[in-house]
Amino acid sequence: MTRTGWIGLVVLAAAASCCEARQVSSSWTIFEPQAPNAAPALIRRGEIAYEERCDLCHGRVTRSATPGFGVRMAGTEALQAKYGGHKPAALEDRTDLTPELVKYYVRHGAGIMPFLRKTELSDADLDAIAAYLCRSRSSRKPSQE
Repeated sequence: MTRTGWIGLVVLAAAASCCEARQVSSSWTIFEPQAPNAAPALIRRGEIAYEERCDLCHGRVTRSATPGFGVRMAGTEALQAKYGGHKPAALEDRTDLTPELVKYYVRHGAGIMPFLRKTELSDADLDAIAAYLCRSRSSRKPSQE
């Protein structure tokens, strides 16, 4: 085989191995490859994205927290005032959320909550956050107090 033939064979093998690799989703992709047990991975991805993007405003406020910077959660306090204790103020404790509702409020905002563009939070991360917040009650962490 000639040198050109060997180079072509190596390039073909490299291209084939790249096609088999799992692609990382971004805001530009339409579909993300799903493994048979993708649900736990999607929920874990949502938990990470929630902690990075949402927890600062919508996190749980522990009773043992001392007053000061970083203790006040604007989103949690706003929901506490809105629902007056009839619904949990922390989004992670809610059982009435649907993926569509979560996605609507993230994309459109509400009250003091700004909307987030697809360039700020990808559709894939938003889908994961919605899956995390709407996961079954049995898989939720207990409230931190």
